[in-house]
Amino acid sequence: MANSCAAFLHPSAICKALLVFISVTAVRAADAGGQGHCPHFSCGDLHNISYPFRRPGDPPECGVKAYELVCIHGKSTIRINTGTYFVTSINYTAHSFRVVDANLDMHSSCPLPRWDQFPYTYTWGSSYWRSGQALHDMFPNSYTSWYVFHSDLGLVDDDWACFINCSQSITNSSRYKPVNCLSANNSFVYVMISVSGYCIVSSLGPSCGYLAMIPIGSSRTNTSKNLENTNYTDIIEYVRKGFSVRFPVDDYLSGGVWNTSWILEACRNNSAR
Repeated sequence: MANSCAAFLHPSAICKALLVFISVTAVRAADAGGQGHCPHFSCGDLHNISYPFRRPGDPPECGVKAYELVCIHGKSTIRINTGTYFVTSINYTAHSFRVVDANLDMHSSCPLPRWDQFPYTYTWGSSYWRSGQALHDMFPNSYTSWYVFHSDLGLVDDDWACFINCSQSITNSSRYKPVNCLSANNSFVYVMISVSGYCIVSSLGPSCGYLAMIPIGSSRTNTSKNLENTNYTDIIEYVRKGFSVRFPVDDYLSGGVWNTSWILEACRNNSAR
């Protein structure tokens, strides 16, 4: 791991790749800096909305296309991968915003997320090199291509609610939280908490299959209870509160999380070995 940069590329190739990467980042940072002529806007309870967000019809230089908001009946919506989400708050200091699944029935006492709706996941150090790469090794089913690493709209949260359907009752594992309101004869629905950032199908019991998955917020924010000790009712309350999404990766780079000088120094040291 210490030689992570060189593990991917020859030192000379690293320099070329970094030049391209830094150039792209600089262009997007310059675009962000030139947003002065782009008007701020409001939608419902959200006011003074600015970069990286934009509206349909805004000039191309305003905001980032992936962060385009559509205002419908006083609610801001955003498209993230295969789903539509309501934007409930924006935190410019933390470079993130909060979203709630627009398709989730908030009035139901027993809601179930859509099976085909996957926000983008994100891991430091991986998305830069593997943006758009599907997790084939984790998701052997047909929906693999929808669950990808992405440098924009990546999740802040790393805890997921994984809904599964089993043909047999599971009684020997506390990880399986029963969802009685969705279960029927010979069909037992459970929800599991994944704190690793993924719902891994291969870890399920032989009588169980994937049903749905949704982020529920990080354990750093869900401090009222240990998520792994919660029940379905508690988990749904977390689902109703939504989850946090990152601003474009450029903001983190320019903010010093993985800034350009740090990357150059690390790779220079590695290439010298």
